[in-house]
Amino acid sequence: MTDFILAIDQGTTSSRAIVFDGDMKIVATGQKEFTQHYPASGWVEHDPEEIWSSVVTTVKQALRKAKLKASDIAAIGITNQRETVVVWDKDTGKPMGQETASGGIPEENPTEVKPEELKSMSAFTDFIDSLDLEDFGKQSGAR
Repeated sequence: MTDFILAIDQGTTSSRAIVFDGDMKIVATGQKEFTQHYPASGWVEHDPEEIWSSVVTTVKQALRKAKLKASDIAAIGITNQRETVVVWDKDTGKPMGQETASGGIPEENPTEVKPEELKSMSAFTDFIDSLDLEDFGKQSGAR
């Protein structure tokens, strides 16, 4: 049985992988930044495919540095950008555009984002266009 644990931290500016031994000491790490896109003032977007690639790269880096194989890992812990939104195509499993990170939603009142504000976010353009927003509030019970 193996005593190694892999932690993956997928953050807002980079992804990081850390291998711990059975005593919870760091054995090896991998880290990779990814591109920040600023389509408008106050908006932050990322490419979901680039994020996934950065996670895979950092895991490989950490395992290589630790001289381990994936089968040597007993458990994996993951932390991620909880505030991030990605719209996925249900048929292809691919993202429909950039994802919007926490900087992309107005902090003063994030629950009151208007449809026209969402429309300016490139990740949502096609999705929002496909919705009948006139009926959206009625269906959800919103006022």
